Amino acid sequence: MRKFPRLGVSGAVLAAGIAALALPRAVSAGQPASGSSSRETPAPADWFANWPAWRGPTADGVSTETGLPVHFDPDTNGLWKTAIPGEGHSSPVVWDQLVFVSAAIAGDPVPGHQPPVHVRNGEVYLHAGSTAGDLHHTLLALAYDARTGQEVWRRTVHDGPVYDNRYRTNTYASLTAIADGERVYFSFGNQGLFAFTLEGEPLWATDLGDFGVWGLGHGIMPVLHGETLILVCDNDDGEGSRIFGVDRRSGEIVWSTERRARKGWATPALLPVGGVTQLFVPGYHALAAYDAGSGVELWRTAPFEDSAPVHTPVHQPFGDGRLVFVSTGYPGKEMRALEVLPGVEPRVRWTYERGTGYLPSALLYQGILFFLSDGGVITALDPEDGSLHFQARPTHPGRYHSSPIGYEGHVLIGSLEGDLTVFRAADEFEIVAESSLPEAIWASPAIAGGTLFLRSVDALYAFRSPAAGETTPAR
Repeated sequence: MRKFPRLGVSGAVLAAGIAALALPRAVSAGQPASGSSSRETPAPADWFANWPAWRGPTADGVSTETGLPVHFDPDTNGLWKTAIPGEGHSSPVVWDQLVFVSAAIAGDPVPGHQPPVHVRNGEVYLHAGSTAGDLHHTLLALAYDARTGQEVWRRTVHDGPVYDNRYRTNTYASLTAIADGERVYFSFGNQGLFAFTLEGEPLWATDLGDFGVWGLGHGIMPVLHGETLILVCDNDDGEGSRIFGVDRRSGEIVWSTERRARKGWATPALLPVGGVTQLFVPGYHALAAYDAGSGVELWRTAPFEDSAPVHTPVHQPFGDGRLVFVSTGYPGKEMRALEVLPGVEPRVRWTYERGTGYLPSALLYQGILFFLSDGGVITALDPEDGSLHFQARPTHPGRYHSSPIGYEGHVLIGSLEGDLTVFRAADEFEIVAESSLPEAIWASPAIAGGTLFLRSVDALYAFRSPAAGETTPAR
């Protein structure tokens, strides 16, 4: 099934919502573009002054801003609250005075439309929680004013049947956007990748084909490396899995790498190793790395036992390479520290086999590795040797799917019960502040311009410390 007609021209302007779609010409399957390299120029300084992508400017959930709130009360330090249409778990992305999220609105059943048949372990597979693939869906890209919460623009990127089912608690708008100061990019998995100007002008749309997600929905965010957006599109049991490099300006596919990889949900990490940027992709069949400029596989090592990773890896310097912390939470639970150096096979430094949750990614902050279980157990490890600092729980029991963030020596976590807990980023557990919102929190928070942005299941919030002295985010 192809969502868009192939017109042979890329970068076309999409008028009247997205009425005309132009698709890129792909390079030959499995071949990197000639002359491509992973040695790219550094990101612009504005990248680090915003919250431009999943887990922020350094892709690890850490902010260096100061003067931020630790209490979250809409009546006292809430800057604004805005209702969001439909549903979605995509986290806020902030560039200058704009906040970007996506949303999906379900409609009626589409007569005659059926999701694809999936294969797992060589047999036809249908998860008991798979749903909604037979319905009409409207998929939205949204931009809000960071100062007031007012909607600035909305664009419909898809209006019709969707390719596949999703899990009952997943959404068709769970992938976080990326902004680069010129454009904002929204991925909707099988429904396509879409680029807009920051002002909302449609630029291009790219179809990466159909790939199975076992009817459970999408969770792998695109990452940006230099001029290239990288998207991991693993397929059901692994046949036909690919990684794509897409030119951010034109939407053309500049490289495409085939790989044997069963479906996973872990967003990859970019690792600077020996002067080359490696794309580290956790997977069911292997933990593997690719040259981020060409897609050429560099190495692979043993995966987790019978577990598909979901968490985004975090890492720190280690000689001329990185010490990488990669984890899985279902069905097995394991945090693993990998020594990644140029020209040698990665070595496992240590493993810790408890405490990892299904969805929340880890936070490496203030020299401590923090992670969450689904039931809210907070684990703090020494990243050098994996020794335990503490395990603790928030005051209010709850379920956790949002990933933690770190700022000003604090860690913030949010639960499906709407509880927000701030504790010190230290080797002993100490709660700093506790707050509650009336809605569940799935998305991870964002920080930019002295403001903390938080998406609940129904609304987008902005909080600002009264000590900041201003009623609008400063830029």
